[in-house]
Amino acid sequence: TTLQGALGAAAQVLVLYQIYGAIAGLLQFTALGDHLADFFARYATAGTFPLLIALAGTVVAIFVPSSGGQWVIQGFLTTETAAAVGVSPDLGSLSLGIGDQMGNLLSPFWMIIVAGIARVDFRAIFGYCLLFAGLWFPLGVTVLTVMAPAVR
Repeated sequence: TTLQGALGAAAQVLVLYQIYGAIAGLLQFTALGDHLADFFARYATAGTFPLLIALAGTVVAIFVPSSGGQWVIQGFLTTETAAAVGVSPDLGSLSLGIGDQMGNLLSPFWMIIVAGIARVDFRAIFGYCLLFAGLWFPLGVTVLTVMAPAVR
């Protein structure tokens, strides 16, 4: 009964990770991943790479509220694009991290729970998330773009 309750509560998460794995498999073991990596490499340069990867990370992070799940889906594309552009995969990981943080700020599933525990109205906090996101994204991307030659 306790196990059944725990499985019932965790079922959605267990199913989500299987979906993330399926998407990752499609990207890594079919031509789809190569086409997407080629698309990003076609438009990316060493100077635009952090911005493009951070934007892609933001979009995926809104729908995949898990850093591990997000890396499973985007890690292959990020490292392949980094190799094609001639930058370090470390720069890709850092850029993707900015996107992941933006997803956490724009779609903060975790904060709904924390606000409930703290008995704080979520709407009172969300504006601060948007403000911080508006400051963090350009600052983070700018720092990585300036540092890109040092991270190669």
